[in-house]
Amino acid sequence: MCFCCNRLNFGVVLALLLFACLPVEGKAFFPEFEEHVINPEAGTGLAITVSDVNGDGKPDIVGVS
Repeated sequence: MCFCCNRLNFGVVLALLLFACLPVEGKAFFPEFEEHVINPEAGTGLAITVSDVNGDGKPDIVGVS
């Protein structure tokens, strides 16, 4: 390989490394959750899982207390 090709590859790698180190503007995405009380008198859940119980394609929360 010639000297020019090695120098070009080094320049590309250096540019990519510098670009990767640039600070990102804004805040990182963090999901927000909303509480949904199903039954406040159910007690402590012993077994909780998520499954599509009624076949609507949406996940359902299944719990045993």
